[in-house]
Amino acid sequence: MKNGLLYLTVVVLPLLGGLSCTKDDPHVPDAITLKFSRKALEYVQLNEGTRLVYLDSTTATLDTLMVSESTLDKGFIPTSVAPGFLGFPITFPAQNIENFLLKITKISGSQQKPWFFGKATTAEYGSSISSDHAVLVLSDITIKDSGNEEQVGGSFAFWEQNTVDLVTLKVEDKTYNDVVVYKFDNSYGGDINRDGYRIATYYWAKGIGIIKRRVITKGGVIKTYNLVSVD
Repeated sequence: MKNGLLYLTVVVLPLLGGLSCTKDDPHVPDAITLKFSRKALEYVQLNEGTRLVYLDSTTATLDTLMVSESTLDKGFIPTSVAPGFLGFPITFPAQNIENFLLKITKISGSQQKPWFFGKATTAEYGSSISSDHAVLVLSDITIKDSGNEEQVGGSFAFWEQNTVDLVTLKVEDKTYNDVVVYKFDNSYGGDINRDGYRIATYYWAKGIGIIKRRVITKGGVIKTYNLVSVD
């Protein structure tokens, strides 16, 4: 089986903000329709309430987490007009889109703390063709002490056309097949002491989600989490 790794030094993520969408948004017949690849959703769309136990390599302790939110919503973007060549405007059709959100929360006694937060959308600027297998690119968002969201990179990407190789990986004595590996690299050419330095590698298994996460931040601080059990 091929050794696959999606490696990015510059990440272009889909537009995640400014979209008006709810679960009740109507489907507009005249608009193009963009749906996520259902094969991709098998990796990230988890059952809410699922409990996950990870081994924290830094502290050698077990952390209990819970899938607190996993939602797939419909949205709509109206027709847009952009400046074209020689001043002639270009009209882009309206889009029926899908948005996905995944939140995993760390549980410590009566306290809960965000552990993973990712968003994705099928909204594609300038798209004019409907698709039932749009790429799913999941962001990696940090919740700051102020409560504001900060996108720090990506965490998952999957193309149904098999441009992502799948690997077999052993984590904590359990072997997983068809694992998607995603690596985000924001290392500033190796300047490990620069603010914002971040190299994050995510390993995703179908129907389970994140089986391993390794993050290197400023100063060379490494945090690795290995999945131990799912309930």
